[in-house]
Amino acid sequence: HETSPLLPGAAASGTTIPYTQSDRPLSSPPQSSAAEQRHQETRGLIYMTLSALFFSFMSLLVSLTAKSLPSFEIVLIRGIIQTALGVIACRYLKVSPFGNKGVRFLLFCRGLAGSCGLGFFFYALSVMPLADATVIFFLGPVFTAILGRIVLKEPFGPLDALASTVSMVGVVLVAKPSILFGEQNLAGPVP
Repeated sequence: HETSPLLPGAAASGTTIPYTQSDRPLSSPPQSSAAEQRHQETRGLIYMTLSALFFSFMSLLVSLTAKSLPSFEIVLIRGIIQTALGVIACRYLKVSPFGNKGVRFLLFCRGLAGSCGLGFFFYALSVMPLADATVIFFLGPVFTAILGRIVLKEPFGPLDALASTVSMVGVVLVAKPSILFGEQNLAGPVP
């Protein structure tokens, strides 16, 4: 079950809205067989894989485009397109693009943080190798989990700590910072 401040009545009433295959709210939770459950999980995994693939493709295009266009102009163009598509989706769903009045400030803060994060990521793609910028960007969930524990007192168990440590080690192995690995000559040995 999930609550959404963007769906009419959900945030105001504080009720949860269950979702089915077609993502339409129902009054009671859907009853599904094990086969349906596996089908939905498989579909979710496919969507996640496609999302990661498209995000990687976007990162590659930004990295290539940043050679001729400043990174913050790329962010502006992406923001204009995303805003237009978001307004169209809100009109189709008949919801306000600004959300309910009680959450507008939070939505603004979320949008501002997302824009800054995207701007910094696109800048990193323009000045760093693609692999380095991407692995550093994907440390976001690790820091989210750690800050969630500190600020919101969210659970952060041993498995979370292990996954965070493995992620950090992976970033170090991919980025190979000179402080740990020394200066590397990428051109090869000098005769």
